[in-house]
Amino acid sequence: MIKMPLKNLTTSALLLSAMAVCSLNATTFNLDVDFAAAGNYTNAVAQDVTTSVNFLGATFDIVYTLNATATSTDSNTIVVVSNGTTYGVTSDTDSVNHTLTLEADTDEGIAFLGLSFSNFQDNGSGITLGDLSGLRWSAFTATADGNNPDNVSVSYNGYAAATASSINLTPDAGSVRDFTGLANYSENGQDLYLMTTGANSSNRWGIGALTVSYEAVPEPSSYALLAGLLGLSVVMVRRRS
Repeated sequence: MIKMPLKNLTTSALLLSAMAVCSLNATTFNLDVDFAAAGNYTNAVAQDVTTSVNFLGATFDIVYTLNATATSTDSNTIVVVSNGTTYGVTSDTDSVNHTLTLEADTDEGIAFLGLSFSNFQDNGSGITLGDLSGLRWSAFTATADGNNPDNVSVSYNGYAAATASSINLTPDAGSVRDFTGLANYSENGQDLYLMTTGANSSNRWGIGALTVSYEAVPEPSSYALLAGLLGLSVVMVRRRS
């Protein structure tokens, strides 16, 4: 039987415990949230949009408000939702072919506000609402719609915010655009403003997906693992001593 010095045994036990503690770091989860039902939404009506989530038995909703401040230099701005999969902005004078896009020459923009957790139920999972944190907007997917999309202005503080950042949509306008590398990226960004830039009517794009991120602690079994390793550490040291 190989005998290990008590010092080495204690160090090994503590190392196992430290590894278990490290494993309890919060994990980041990404999710494409649902769109509003197909239809037209005016600025006068704030539409709450809900995405239901099941996290290891616990359930909750991720909620945001659509169309609180859609904008255009044209009158009577309307947000158009096509089949629950695409957001666009239109107005009184907009071409019928432009309803599912945001168009640069009329400064069209759309806001998604008040991102939050709601209706949390633990369902006996052992998870609490406090185990979830950092809910924010983290990416979106632009639809090219057969046009020549150029840039999109991204802000968390309003359309004219001095802190807005620009994302170039060419040449692959249909791919996901991550916000995390932007200079103004906010891990507390519950309000998101997207707006066209420039004055070219061919700079048109729609919104095909909206991605949010949040952090969550590991499942309760991770805590059980940690408790087990700590207990094993104590037993190993006591037996050796």
